[in-house]
Amino acid sequence: MGKWLTEPHDLHELRYPEPVTRAIHTAQDRLPTTEPHLIALGIADLNPANILWDGRTCRLVDFEDAGLTDPAYELADHVEHIAARGIFDPDALVDAVGLSTGERARMRAYRPLFAAYWLVLLLPGNAAFNRNPPGTTEAQAAHLLALLDVENARPAPSPD
Repeated sequence: MGKWLTEPHDLHELRYPEPVTRAIHTAQDRLPTTEPHLIALGIADLNPANILWDGRTCRLVDFEDAGLTDPAYELADHVEHIAARGIFDPDALVDAVGLSTGERARMRAYRPLFAAYWLVLLLPGNAAFNRNPPGTTEAQAAHLLALLDVENARPAPSPD
C-alpha cells in the first residue's frame, strides 16, 4: 500500500473526523492486495466525462494514461470515480460488460482500493477537498467502510 494512505493526515477541517479516521485505519488493515490481470487496453481514467455516448456508440477519450490493464480493474475505477457516484449501477454495468465470475470477484476486491484513493484525495489539504461540498469526505469514508463490509458503516450526519 502506498504512503498516501499511511502518512499522517490533519483532519481538523472536517466537521466529523471520527468516521474518516476509522475508514483510514480500517483500510490500512483490510485493503485487498489483488493484482490486476493485464490483458486489455484501458484508458486508466474512466471519469464519466471521458465517455461519449450518442445512444448507439460508446467512444472513450483521454488516453494520456492508457496502457495494459484488467477490465475488472478499469470498471472498479469507473464506478468508484467520485464523479460517477450515483450515476452507474455497478451490478448492471458488470452484467452489460459480461465479466466472468473471476473478473467479478476481482472487481469487488478493487473497488475498496479506488474508494480509499478517493478518500485520500478528499482529505483536507488535498486537491479534491476544496472542490467538493462539506461532508463529501465523511460520505466517502462511510462508503469505503461499507465496501469493506465494516459493521455499522453508515453515512456521516449531513452538515447543517
